Amino acid sequence: MDGSKLRGLTLSMLLLLPTYRACADGRPPRIPAPTVPAIDSVWDNPKALVTSMFGPASPRLVALDSDLDEDGKVDWAGIVEWDGDDALIAQLFVLMRQADGSYKLTEISKSTDTYRSGVEGMEPESHGFQVTYTNRCGANCLSGSDLHFKLYKGQWRLVGRDDRGYYTDPDKETRESYNYLTGREVDEVMAKNGKIASSVVKRTDDKAILLRETGPLGP
Repeated sequence: MDGSKLRGLTLSMLLLLPTYRACADGRPPRIPAPTVPAIDSVWDNPKALVTSMFGPASPRLVALDSDLDEDGKVDWAGIVEWDGDDALIAQLFVLMRQADGSYKLTEISKSTDTYRSGVEGMEPESHGFQVTYTNRCGANCLSGSDLHFKLYKGQWRLVGRDDRGYYTDPDKETRESYNYLTGREVDEVMAKNGKIASSVVKRTDDKAILLRETGPLGP
């Protein structure tokens, strides 16, 4: 299988693991916090990693199978969510495929409160991947982001993001794009017909962040 095909393998799913029985009052069972394994630990497959963290519980999982470092082997990145006190908690894990077919846990993000946000999917990018999420902040408010994680200079980093949203008027959507490697920011206002009404290019002082120092939804 060539590299282009490997990079195109994506997966967004609920992990098929044994589930708890429903609570007596009909509410879904709470998913407990995971037991996070050590960095550089080695696993037979991604399912073995997630099972080790949650046991018989079934966390929500959004994951990606792709050749993340473009070495010809299919790697894995996944965001797991579990129940916190007031909202779901999310954490991102990266498994790199080894020559013997096993997977090494090479990166773990911070865990973060998702509040009203929801991870919609992950897509492969050159030497990395994109995480897409939305945040419904009210009846007349919607925002979302595409976060760009990249294996850059030997370490996984958040290297950019594309934000979008509207407040009170869905016909006045704004978009901001940040490239933390070049320092370039583009701010746009969209017209009702979907075309760009105005665009401003400027500099941003924000820098690339190590993945382990941020959450799956960014800082």
